[in-house]
Amino acid sequence: METGPVKLPLRFKLGAFLLVGLALYSGWQSARYYDIGNFTHRYDRFGTLASDSISRFEKQLACLRPELSPGERVGFLSPLKGNDRVEIYLWTQYALAPIVVTDAQNPSRIVAIYPDEQSLQQATAGKYHILVDCKNGIGLLTPIGTQ
Repeated sequence: METGPVKLPLRFKLGAFLLVGLALYSGWQSARYYDIGNFTHRYDRFGTLASDSISRFEKQLACLRPELSPGERVGFLSPLKGNDRVEIYLWTQYALAPIVVTDAQNPSRIVAIYPDEQSLQQATAGKYHILVDCKNGIGLLTPIGTQ
């Protein structure tokens, strides 16, 4: 009995050709959608390839991490009101975890989130001492007299 090369059925060949064609088309569409220019623009603008708001916020809070230890309890201070304050408060809790951010009455250290750098400087005058200033309206404060 003599064996020869296996002959593939026509529908197998068509199916394989169709799958390869779809994979190439999908790759081409991805290359068009995920243009490398988009990634470099994000990195230049935000310092990270992540494009979502929480990841950018986490990057802004990165300067506070070396000053805080895991499990430490810190307060929260922001001039925002209503839903905006709640949203920023939750984002801060998420971005700094496992550091515990609370609305405690008399914390020894406070994470402050302000719209801009000048607001942080003005709001802290006379009430708080700035321990860390991230230069973007975000800082770590301590009440005057508790240093």
